[in-house]
Amino acid sequence: MKKLEIIYRKNERECNRALSLIDALKEENDTYRLIEPVLTEATIETGTPDAEQYFILPAFLIAGELIHQGAITEEDAKNIINKTLE
Repeated sequence: MKKLEIIYRKNERECNRALSLIDALKEENDTYRLIEPVLTEATIETGTPDAEQYFILPAFLIAGELIHQGAITEEDAKNIINKTLE
């Protein structure tokens, strides 16, 4: 299993939706529960480098490689989780 990192903004609608989708999938599938994403909040106030590097959030990285940016569907969330489990 690879490391999944999710870069998000706390008050961003699409970020919250993406996190909720992943949580819902983990509730439905025992295998998906193995995934423990590292959540990195991108804030301009704290000068998080990720806030400047990733303009479209949420951003999903597997083993440090950017695999998706922006809004996700349930199917996108499943694909991200499955890539993490490979």
